[in-house]
Amino acid sequence: MISATQIRPGMILVHEGGLCRVLTIQHITQGNKRGKMQVEMRRLRDGVKLQNRFRSEDSVEKAVLEEREMEYLYQEGDHYCFMDTSNYEQVHLPVEILGNAVHYLQPNTRVTVDLYENNPVGIE
Repeated sequence: MISATQIRPGMILVHEGGLCRVLTIQHITQGNKRGKMQVEMRRLRDGVKLQNRFRSEDSVEKAVLEEREMEYLYQEGDHYCFMDTSNYEQVHLPVEILGNAVHYLQPNTRVTVDLYENNPVGIE
């Protein structure tokens, strides 16, 4: 668990039972009231954008991710194929998970794939 003030763009949070990637944050203070964090997130399951406001003292759950080194192989339609370098298993990731990273992928490039409960959620 982390404080709402520690949320940063790119983080993956567990929110309302699902995983959400933080897109933007904005710290809002209204007069003499306490500060709030306006957070725009995208739900990884279906790509829906969410707007949520957290109080400064609220706690949110940051997803614990496993990192695995993989090699980008090829693009097949709107899916990208990656191979695990340790056991040679192949994983196909949709373009929605990869986001803007698809513009930087070159065949045979090694990347770090983030996994949550053995399901890929993004790359670095």
